[in-house]
Amino acid sequence: MNAHMGLGVVLSRQGEYDRAVEAYRRVIALDPKNAQAQTSIGLILLQQDRPKAALTTLQRAVEIDPRNSGAQIGLGIAWLSQGDRSAALAAFNRAARRDPNNGKLHLQIGKILQETGDVRGALSAYQRAVNVTPKLIDAQVALGDLALEQQEFMRAVLAFREVVQLDPQNAHAFYQLGSALKGRNRIEEAIAAFQQAQSLYEQQGNAAEVSRIETALKELRS
Repeated sequence: MNAHMGLGVVLSRQGEYDRAVEAYRRVIALDPKNAQAQTSIGLILLQQDRPKAALTTLQRAVEIDPRNSGAQIGLGIAWLSQGDRSAALAAFNRAARRDPNNGKLHLQIGKILQETGDVRGALSAYQRAVNVTPKLIDAQVALGDLALEQQEFMRAVLAFREVVQLDPQNAHAFYQLGSALKGRNRIEEAIAAFQQAQSLYEQQGNAAEVSRIETALKELRS
């Protein structure tokens, strides 16, 4: 049985999904309550853009082992692809309770909450994401962007300072950092951040953003 599981893993990594599924089905034939094999098949079905089939398989996996966070994450992805945010959020939350140090999971929860209008819940989820995975740039940007929208300027400053350290070529982060610093009335620091964003956008040939920053700088200097 372990040989079939191992073969399934290897074939899946090689992109031979149909053969991998066959290997996992042999595992299930020998051990019908093997939740990991069920989960692996479900995740492959997601890769193949077959969310309805994935839902059935992954639901079977969590029936066998409700603590299987991988299956819960797969369910969340499958429900999202079907447009059911409520079911997706429930699945991701169950996974997060089992895997609280998974920053990407908290990020996904935050995105769903933000899309459904729960701003405070989204901010909390993004904060959990960066607390457990500080180098997760997407989470830092999501936290900073939403904090800036809510005029939580200091929170935005902290997030975007982390982003520009991790990704010094991130023009968006420098611009948002400048906006947050402006909100804190830290004018000289805001100007420096805007200038860095302007330089990066010039390198990218993004004339529209360069023009927008020129306007922002004029306002700060007037």
